[in-house]
Amino acid sequence: MFGRIVVAVDGSPHAERAFEIALEIARSAQSRLTLVSVVPFHPVAFGGPQMTPVISDEEIHACRTMLSRLEGAAKEHGIRDVTTELRQGLVVDELMDFLQKDPPDLLVVGSRGLSASKRLFLGSVSESLVHHAPCPVLVGKPAK
Repeated sequence: MFGRIVVAVDGSPHAERAFEIALEIARSAQSRLTLVSVVPFHPVAFGGPQMTPVISDEEIHACRTMLSRLEGAAKEHGIRDVTTELRQGLVVDELMDFLQKDPPDLLVVGSRGLSASKRLFLGSVSESLVHHAPCPVLVGKPAK
């Protein structure tokens, strides 16, 4: 039923929980697992009206390190077919582009990411994905 599962990760507790959920489903369904993360642009003004998107090398390195750690954990958990995808840009746009090119059977996301307010039930990224992803979306919340 779930031949290919994609899990969006950003290092937040909600994303860690989404990863754990995706692992359990992938292991029981013998699914392929893709871990995708987007390093977000930070707009910076350089003396003019235009905002320039900036991504630091440290952010890219941290994201690669996280993806590598999660890939290793998935393999230790018995998932044989694990791939990673690192993108840069506007988070929702990059995730939607990735999903549109090769829609998975299931997308697993955290209910909030690193920047979402605790007052929101769903973060803006997860809410957008629930409404617009070309596949079923499972939204995970951290265990209490």
